[in-house]
Amino acid sequence: LAGLIIEKVSGTSYADFVAKRFFEPLGMKESHYCNERQVVKNRAHGYDMGPGGVLQLKGFIDHTYPYAAGSLCSSAADLLTWLQALHGGRVLPERAYRSLISPDTLNDGTRLRYAKGVAVHTLAGHDVIEHGGGINGFLSSTIWVPREKMAVVVLVNTAGPVSADDIAASIVTTVLGRGGAAPNVAANGDLSAYAGTYQGVGRGGTLSLTFAADSGRLTVKQGNQPAAALTPLDKDTFARGRERITFIRDGSKVVSVRVDRIFQNTVLLKRP
Repeated sequence: LAGLIIEKVSGTSYADFVAKRFFEPLGMKESHYCNERQVVKNRAHGYDMGPGGVLQLKGFIDHTYPYAAGSLCSSAADLLTWLQALHGGRVLPERAYRSLISPDTLNDGTRLRYAKGVAVHTLAGHDVIEHGGGINGFLSSTIWVPREKMAVVVLVNTAGPVSADDIAASIVTTVLGRGGAAPNVAANGDLSAYAGTYQGVGRGGTLSLTFAADSGRLTVKQGNQPAAALTPLDKDTFARGRERITFIRDGSKVVSVRVDRIFQNTVLLKRP
């Protein structure tokens, strides 16, 4: 939809618009609208996971389908230029930029950690602005740390099992260390109150999570994935990496759980 609006307003194609409006003025010579047939010097091949976890060349993709949602090809150097320009005031006027990086609040008062296409949260105690993406054969992750004006760009030419987001996060932690106060790791009272299966609408289908109290810690399991231990943060709130899990009570009884995965925020009801 965004691409169609851009073409309608600008009177030019989306590919030409991003080239003339962004890439050329910023000197991003290695960035363009993707084309499977175009010969591009030094372009990386993309790989997908085949049977038995063996890498294989990715399949063909017609970029008229992902369109403005994910068909821009670039390099790590160009994306570094983009991050410095975007967060340095060279792309958007101040008011538009503030709107871009300001998360909204839901009707029930819940403050999101997701703004207009970017995640705005804390990583290892550092305030960050983050965005990642994935398409056939490729994964990407970018992080901007405002305080240090530090940019991190990770590009991976396979759709799995390596996580570009995890690599980017580890770079931030390695370079800057851990900032801020350490999380409260004290046990949250009777963990058995949280145990049970919670279900609701997830991203693209039903989301079901099962929590269990195990040897003084709370674990969560989704589908066939192994159970993962949660870190207590506050009363009724736990963490698993970037994920924040907050249990909701009706009186003293736990009746639901809010799962905040930054790019997904949903409430799951406890099954009887």
